[in-house]
Amino acid sequence: MIRSAVESKRFRRLFHYLADDVEFNVMLVASAPSSGERRGKQAVIDYFTNAEDKPASNPRRSTDLISSDERVIVVGDHSFRLEQTGMPVRNEYAFVFDVRDGLITRLLIHQDLSGSMGTRAGIARANGHGG
Repeated sequence: MIRSAVESKRFRRLFHYLADDVEFNVMLVASAPSSGERRGKQAVIDYFTNAEDKPASNPRRSTDLISSDERVIVVGDHSFRLEQTGMPVRNEYAFVFDVRDGLITRLLIHQDLSGSMGTRAGIARANGHGG
């Protein structure tokens, strides 16, 4: 279920499984406004609900899953073209989920979005999201 949610970018599937006090840390690039630590189920829901990264066309993905009873790690490589500009983007990422009693208690996302940050900021501004 976790792998499927990450690959499809349908994180809403996981909202029910978030602990109320879930720890959430997003590590993108220093200039990314969405980087940083958050705490609580609503902060995670807000992050994924408000995500502005929906500009992909012709995505190609490869993922690997490593898991135990208490930790699930999804490592992937996502290549696509931004629809607005045609710019090719390669996004390598790792998602680390700590799980206890069937709930996600900690989520760490590490992505290198440096190749597309300028374009994404322009898209965000055009959509009225600052940037």
